[in-house]
Amino acid sequence: MGFNNEYIAGVTWGFSGTRGSWKTEEAEHSMELMSSVTGANWTAIALSALQATAHSTEIPYWETPTVSDEEVKCAISKAKSLQLKDV
Repeated sequence: MGFNNEYIAGVTWGFSGTRGSWKTEEAEHSMELMSSVTGANWTAIALSALQATAHSTEIPYWETPTVSDEEVKCAISKAKSLQLKDV
């Protein structure tokens, strides 16, 4: 594999989102601004989930307040529409 000279300007997006907050005009505008103002060409779409205790072995990512699968799909689609590469 050869050395890739591509400039990488990456920004993490969405880590503080809660269910219902990613499928809004504000969320779309946020990603648009992230791309245009920072010059980002890569993004890591990050979500969070809550676990009952620090020692829990199950993290119920499918429950509120974690964003829904549909919201994740919408965020990925928005990133791709802005020509952002993702990790």
